[in-house]
Amino acid sequence: MAEKKSDQDRLAQALKHHDKAVEGNKKAVNEAYIRFNKLRMTHYSNPLIEAYYGSTLTLMGRDMPDTLEKMYRTKQGLAALDRAVAWDPHSSMIRIMRGKVCTQLPEDVFHRTQLAIDDFMTVLNALQITPGLITQQQHILILQDLIVAYRKLGNEIAANEAKIQLDLLRK
Repeated sequence: MAEKKSDQDRLAQALKHHDKAVEGNKKAVNEAYIRFNKLRMTHYSNPLIEAYYGSTLTLMGRDMPDTLEKMYRTKQGLAALDRAVAWDPHSSMIRIMRGKVCTQLPEDVFHRTQLAIDDFMTVLNALQITPGLITQQQHILILQDLIVAYRKLGNEIAANEAKIQLDLLRK
């Protein structure tokens, strides 16, 4: 039982560093990477750990000054996120994470915006079957990201439909 507790503590610390990294803390990116990499070694094929590891790698890519290194880290991160979704395709948390990462990438380089839309729509469709699957705040954030993604691809009609859903949700 003590080992499980320490695993939970290690995961909690890794998540804390990941959250700081998302906010732009460059030191936290490296700490999150180290911690998730260690967790991956002891929890091989854990989809959630793999997803956070992938997200962390894309954050490392974000902060790299060298363009080739930036691309390499980001592609590694995307591969890890894709593995996580393949291992657990019904995980809303993992789908949201990959969708969020893909939405923030330049479409002309990575061509992942449609995948982000697919991930967000998978979660929204699951929400219709399982009300309460995600929080209202998560629902709002998904719709906001969906609007951005549709506009990135030039689909103003779908973006407007998502905006209507967002406005209704906020009422």
